[in-house]
Amino acid sequence: MTEFIVHLWDVISHALRFQPDLLVYVQALPHANWLTFAVAALAGVSQLLGQSAVLLANRVSPGRFVLSLALNGLIFALDLALWSVSLWLVAGWFYGIHAPLSLILRLVCLGSAPLTLGFLVLMPYLGPALGWGLRLWSFLVILTLVRGYYPLTLYQALTCTAGGWLLIEILNRSLGQPLLWFRDWLWRTVTNSRYDEDVQRKVDEVTAQLSQQLPSRN
Repeated sequence: MTEFIVHLWDVISHALRFQPDLLVYVQALPHANWLTFAVAALAGVSQLLGQSAVLLANRVSPGRFVLSLALNGLIFALDLALWSVSLWLVAGWFYGIHAPLSLILRLVCLGSAPLTLGFLVLMPYLGPALGWGLRLWSFLVILTLVRGYYPLTLYQALTCTAGGWLLIEILNRSLGQPLLWFRDWLWRTVTNSRYDEDVQRKVDEVTAQLSQQLPSRN
């Protein structure tokens, strides 16, 4: 177990430093598949810790709290899978790269390493900017891995990575609309709040309330 944790830390560190040979490095390690899954799982958990502020601020019941975290975890996993499929399709259509889809999925999961810092969105005032920064960081890591693993120029790798993201946006606004409607409805049912609730605003409200209560207790 200790060896696995050490390897996991090394994998995340390599990803955060934009190591283009990360995928090759991971494949040479024992339990490579579990390490890849663990990176994505940690990213999802960290994201959920940041989003849990909305649930706590809304004072949802423990049952709804658990269901909400499970729902967001499922949405995060679907986002990674959809990005993998999109990247795989764009690479095949435009550049004739027919890599196994499982390989692309590993690449995208490893690229989610910056999101292991997703809990930082709880920081007052800086949270929203940090959230965008982490997503951009993740995008750049995936871009680096695509370029490092495949014989592509920077422009071609950018086309594949950004093209995958663009395809996701197109699907979300066309075929994905019923799924998004169901997601939003289920989220409102479970949490009694909008899916796009401003997490940072909720955190600031709770922080302000605590700040007002502390002087009165003194």
